[in-house]
Amino acid sequence: MRNHSLIEVVYSGLVSVLQGLRETAGGGARRFPASVSISPKRSHSDLRTGAAVFVSSEGILLVFGFLMLVASPALSGATCGVVGNWPGGYRGPAFNVVADEGHAYVALGYSGLGIYSVTGRAPIPGLFSTGVSDYYGRLGEDDSEPHYRLVAPSAVAGVPFVATSLGGFPIPPWLADSPDSAWIAPAKSTVGPNETNGAPNFYYQTTFNLSGRDPATARISGRWATDNRGVDILINGVSTGQSNPSQYGTWTPFQIFTGFIPGLNTLTFVINNGAGESSDPGPTGLRVELTGETDAVPGVPIGGWKSDGLLRELVLRDGRVFALEGSNLRIINVAHPESSFLESTFDLQSQGSSIALAWPGLVYVAAGDAGVVLVDVTNPAQPTEVARIAEPGAKLVAYDGFPPFGNFLYVWYQNPNGGFSGLKTYSMLTPSSPVPGDFFPSTLNATDLYFKNFVLYISAGSAGLVTLRAEGVSLGIDVIHTLDPESQDIQGVARIGSTAYVADGNGRVFVVDSAVPEELSVLGTIPIPNGTGLGAWVDPNTQGSAGAVYVAGGPAGIELINSDVGPVLEFSRTLPTAGSANQALLRGNIAYVADSFGSFQILNATKRDALGLYSEYPVPGGAYALDVSGNYAYLAAQNEGLYVMDVSNPQSPVKLSSLRTGLYPRAVKAMNNRVYVGDLYSGVSIVDLPNPFEPALLSKFETNLTINDFELTNNLAFLATTAGLRVWDVSNPLKPRFISAYKTNVSVADVVVSGGLGFVASGPDQLDVVDIRDVNSLRLISSTNTHGFIADLALNGSQLLVANYSGTKVYANRGENQLVEIGNYPARGQAQSVSIEGSFALVAESAFGVEAIDLGCLPFSPYILSQPSNRSVSSGSSVAFSVTASGDAPLTYQWRLNGAAILNATSPSFIIPSAQKAHEGAYSVLVQNPAGLVASLPATLTVQLVNSAPVISDIADQTVFEDQTVGPVSFTIGDLETPAGNLSVTASSTNTALVPLGNIALFGSGSNRTVTLIPSPNLSGRALITVSVNDGNGGNVSDTFLVTVIATNDPPTLNAIGNVTMMEDTTSVVNLGGITSGAANEVQTLVVTAVSSNPGVLPNPAVTYTSPSTSGTLTLSPAPNANGSATVTVTVNDGAASNNLFTRVFNVTIIATNDPPTLNTISDVT
Repeated sequence: MRNHSLIEVVYSGLVSVLQGLRETAGGGARRFPASVSISPKRSHSDLRTGAAVFVSSEGILLVFGFLMLVASPALSGATCGVVGNWPGGYRGPAFNVVADEGHAYVALGYSGLGIYSVTGRAPIPGLFSTGVSDYYGRLGEDDSEPHYRLVAPSAVAGVPFVATSLGGFPIPPWLADSPDSAWIAPAKSTVGPNETNGAPNFYYQTTFNLSGRDPATARISGRWATDNRGVDILINGVSTGQSNPSQYGTWTPFQIFTGFIPGLNTLTFVINNGAGESSDPGPTGLRVELTGETDAVPGVPIGGWKSDGLLRELVLRDGRVFALEGSNLRIINVAHPESSFLESTFDLQSQGSSIALAWPGLVYVAAGDAGVVLVDVTNPAQPTEVARIAEPGAKLVAYDGFPPFGNFLYVWYQNPNGGFSGLKTYSMLTPSSPVPGDFFPSTLNATDLYFKNFVLYISAGSAGLVTLRAEGVSLGIDVIHTLDPESQDIQGVARIGSTAYVADGNGRVFVVDSAVPEELSVLGTIPIPNGTGLGAWVDPNTQGSAGAVYVAGGPAGIELINSDVGPVLEFSRTLPTAGSANQALLRGNIAYVADSFGSFQILNATKRDALGLYSEYPVPGGAYALDVSGNYAYLAAQNEGLYVMDVSNPQSPVKLSSLRTGLYPRAVKAMNNRVYVGDLYSGVSIVDLPNPFEPALLSKFETNLTINDFELTNNLAFLATTAGLRVWDVSNPLKPRFISAYKTNVSVADVVVSGGLGFVASGPDQLDVVDIRDVNSLRLISSTNTHGFIADLALNGSQLLVANYSGTKVYANRGENQLVEIGNYPARGQAQSVSIEGSFALVAESAFGVEAIDLGCLPFSPYILSQPSNRSVSSGSSVAFSVTASGDAPLTYQWRLNGAAILNATSPSFIIPSAQKAHEGAYSVLVQNPAGLVASLPATLTVQLVNSAPVISDIADQTVFEDQTVGPVSFTIGDLETPAGNLSVTASSTNTALVPLGNIALFGSGSNRTVTLIPSPNLSGRALITVSVNDGNGGNVSDTFLVTVIATNDPPTLNAIGNVTMMEDTTSVVNLGGITSGAANEVQTLVVTAVSSNPGVLPNPAVTYTSPSTSGTLTLSPAPNANGSATVTVTVNDGAASNNLFTRVFNVTIIATNDPPTLNTISDVT
């Protein structure tokens, strides 16, 4: 491929292409080849610079007036690796810069104020002393401590409070609080007792985040005081071995140099307030003052402030930046750069264009037609207007504040439509009453006004650098010199000693000998690669003959010139002032970038190795994610929610509408005229967008979870959340339905799905392959450690791209769905997101912009587009399995059953003509090409046999007499498919009164079975008994037989009769009971008889009974004077032919008694 380096282009209203390609010896000018033609096929005017952009017929990008850059021609042939990038600095171009001894404060246009370290070290963000606010101001007594927590195993857990001094105790004897820190304690009232719950120690813990920093370079130093003893200081739970025996009366210093880790760190101070007793009578507390720093990341701001509009002009004094943003004067507190904040705003009532500081506490602002506004900033929280020089066209101001001649203001007026243009002077001895002085009319288009040693340096663009003698209100004699080097665009100047550094908008700095202002001479030129020269600034601490010069280089960032090197004209280093590319999408030849520093960019990606800017649209809160569908882009805008942009013209995107879906949107996807927005704290919003001008919120779901990212496919939403991977059905956008979850122990950063697989970033560096074919039951297949914090995933067939903080890795899914690393491309910054178009990947690298990676030379191993699916068929049916795969040709296939290769099964589909039970199992296929192989997920085949009914032998009819048992009756059963032991046997009765179901008993095992029946007592009749057999697969068989129960007569009944003993010559009545026919259904006439075995002693008893009574009597009447014994047999006869008699026998004993003697009657004798 051909490479063309920097090409000098002269543009003066029309483009002239110099024919031929010539390169002079020693690095002279280079010209276009004759074949190149230039046409304004794509052009735009940059909102901030007025630069014109053209694209040549060979796709060469030409940026006039802003960049002097020519891109390389088109790529030829397959390449691999990083082929181009879009510098992050352009998204925060350096318009102006001021500096102090450690920091550069940069006006970044729409991105606001960026603060950069110029020492190579930067404060640790989020590290606070005790008792201060987020902006380091002292908290009030009893305020909650926002940065420290009492944590386990602390005696008391929860939020500590700023200690209260009641009646002078405990402060003193504790060290007195100061503006920099305060004592904190477990409770609002620090006057004891402080309960310790049996534990003697308190653990005060604070956290800070080193993401993006090198933890090996971290250092913390400070001092602490404690009540009672300071036991230890822990860094990430590890002891540093530092204690505080001095306790609360004096400070004890500490330092921490090791133990830091990437990401979140913990710092814990352990205090003892007793020896373990339940309470201590005195108060306890902690006071810490500390600072920390790490190596700064080049180009990454350590702090700043996000503006609402264009920020271009600023000055610095006493820990505050005074900046112009539209018609507002912004006062930004930068005392702690990592926690800068807007202190106040003053309305200038007109566009501000230049600003100067005066002592004491005055700011002079050139405010166009509103004149010059004098603002008192003695109290920066409440700026007030002192006076206003009401002369229109005020463009530039400079101030001379050095006694005895000081207190003079120089104002440049520009009135192109009439009115005064040029320079005027004012005496400011009484700021509220400016006194006009000399004036100098001029038609120069001045861009900067710089005062030094009684000389005014006027940067006049193409007119060069003009100097005027300025002694008080007298300007002296006209122009004393004009520096007019070839092709200049003078934008600003700064002086150190006798050397002036002149910033040229054409991307260079002139080093000028200004010892004699009337005789300026150029010593040399310093180029600004890929940048401009928008202004220069001298470190106020290096006003002597040596020091640092800061040049605002537009897209190149800040260039630092070390004036110590004298005539060696080169930069000591470049400090890019980056934005923060959070997500980049490649769609054809256009790249779209979401910049969290406040903009949405559209890039020309026709030449992947020379990405160029089409346009940039401000997003005040920052754009964190985007999706593009057709002519529309959808942005996740901080504090706003959803932006809908018309990008049909990439050079002029138009915002159509917006919808507040949440304050912290971090993911956005478009599908089927709907947009889904995932928010860190507001869940997922479903937005209806049939009309892009009128987005309508349909529903929200998962509002209690942090949504990191999500994937949409087939009306399913796969959510990467802090609670793991969660799957929702969004087919009804009004009522999304939760389906299932794949739980992880940590937050899921991202998920992508394809071909029945989900690739889940299930940990800081862990990547899981999950079977998602059945979304009701997600199954882990394999896990891979990527050895880097995963930020984003993208899938390109078999290539899975993983963006992490160190770069972009490429994995291939091979073998049994195991990920194998096949490529690794380190990033210039932290890779935040990655997208793929064709063989190119576009990586958003935070502060370093976007990077294009050509994946064309990587092997493209096979990948599965559609997996074989589970099948269930009847035996004898034909069944087919198939797979759809892609990858570099040729692809080969091998089907397997339960992991074993199937002979001659080597095509994308596998057919079984007649499936049988033996074919059941797990079928999978290996797809292979020269780059590797991959196995499909297994598909299960289930064969349902065509079922035959079981069999049962015939059971003969059965006849029994009443009250007899039937059986056991034997029979046999069987089935062709089902073992006899697995057959189910049941029985039923058509006459359950005669044969109840409970009286049917089935016995036996295997094929030999029996049935036993017990008819109901005293009943007779017929019943059909059916014995049924079921094989469990829908097959049934039964056999029915007749049971006949023949009626029989039941013998009558009579209760037992006890033996009787009686005296001779007496009678006895014996009661009879229980006299029945023998069955309730028998109603014969009963006859009761009684027979004595010894009628000479006891004649047959007399029976008293009437049928069907159940009782009767016997009367025993022994023969006169007879004694002895007899057996009486009592018989009940029901008159039936059989079983008609029932008898009872009892004994009767007659006891003899003495009869009195007898004497016949004696007649009277006369």
